[in-house]
Amino acid sequence: MKKPKIVISDKVKTLVVCAAGIYGVIVVSALIVYLMMPYVVPEGTLPNVAAAETADRNATTDDTAKEKTTAELLKDLPKETPPEKTDAEKEKEEREKQAAKERAEQNSERIKQQTAATWGNDRNFRELQKGMKETVRGNVTFYTHNYSNKPPSGVYIRPFVIKGKENAILKNDVYYYVSTDDSDFGWIHGDTVTITADGATIVWNFDPQKRRDKLAKTAEEITEHYVETASDARIADLKAIGNAGSVSVYYYSNETGKGRSSPMSRENIRHIKDMVKLYELFTGTGQTAAAN
Repeated sequence: MKKPKIVISDKVKTLVVCAAGIYGVIVVSALIVYLMMPYVVPEGTLPNVAAAETADRNATTDDTAKEKTTAELLKDLPKETPPEKTDAEKEKEEREKQAAKERAEQNSERIKQQTAATWGNDRNFRELQKGMKETVRGNVTFYTHNYSNKPPSGVYIRPFVIKGKENAILKNDVYYYVSTDDSDFGWIHGDTVTITADGATIVWNFDPQKRRDKLAKTAEEITEHYVETASDARIADLKAIGNAGSVSVYYYSNETGKGRSSPMSRENIRHIKDMVKLYELFTGTGQTAAAN
């Protein structure tokens, strides 16, 4: 007996082919998805950059706050105070201070007596000494004039002499002072002084690094000054100033152009002349020494 022959129409064949094609696409797609799964980040797990930056800022702020708090705590801690001195220790300290003071006074008196023994009979020295202030420090004597601590605002030249046992030096001091009462109150930070003495011009240049600037604790006074050991050229300038009839001083900064001009009083001119004379007397130079 023969088996019946199955006949498949062209329409059915087409449907089968389409179905097989669709199935193949599905399988391939599934395989691609499967292979890509290790590289796919699930939704909701992406990093939040803005949130991370905010967290960093908060962490920094918290650390700063902790630091400030620590600093404040350290500041508020009670400071260690040295143990209170006993009465015996206080008495010993007071005796030592008094003994040091007495030794300084005795030394000062001894040096003044030595000076008087050497120069007391010198008429020029006696005349010059009258208008000066003597201050003994260690084994040397400072000869200055009685300058006011609060002079009128302006620029001053205030030389002084330091006398040792066997030698003496002349110091030159350019001094600028101004108070809040002055309309031109303020720093100059000068580096140059131009002096006009009877029409002649003298120029002094200074190293700004050696200038001494000071603002009073009350912030109501400013001072700037240069102190230098007078060279032979500077001594010659001071002599010319001391012998002049009219002197003006201009102190200024080459960098900023700020400056201050002051006429020199007759008293200041005489002080300069007398200080140079005293220096010449002690060192045996100049006309003052020759006159003796």
